[in-house]
Amino acid sequence: MKNMVRRLLSIAGLEVSRIDRVRWSQMAEHYYPVNFQPRYGHGRPSHPQIKALLEAEIDNYRTLLNDFQRYRKYFSSVSMDATSVSAPFWNNDWFSSLDAAALMYFIISRQPKEYIEVGSGFSTKFARLAISYLHQLGYNSIFYGRSATSKIWCAGPYTRHFLA
Repeated sequence: MKNMVRRLLSIAGLEVSRIDRVRWSQMAEHYYPVNFQPRYGHGRPSHPQIKALLEAEIDNYRTLLNDFQRYRKYFSSVSMDATSVSAPFWNNDWFSSLDAAALMYFIISRQPKEYIEVGSGFSTKFARLAISYLHQLGYNSIFYGRSATSKIWCAGPYTRHFLA
């Protein structure tokens, strides 16, 4: 009887076993213990080459971040939390606030003729908002070879209806 139940469960893709026996698992941690320890920072010395590269450009980074202030009114128009499916918002889990502000900053300040994005989601929402501000300012920015008011095209594996 025990073997028949095991065979039936096996056909269904299930397995009954004792916990003390080693069984196949999809989790790497079950075979290889993972001990997350940072190699650099967090009380340890910084990576010397990366630290040198960043320090060499610190004045440029400071200037760039200070320049963000010029576009504060555009950033402040973005809600902290979701207001609609298609509108960007700062408090999301998929696209950090600094990355979103940087994307908006670069699009508004550089006025690109083309913006190509592989994948689509929250970054696309922020890019579309920045393009709409360019349009309001009277710039004829091109998004995927079309005017700022046209449909946005993104290359991604999933259909994102909220971007339509």
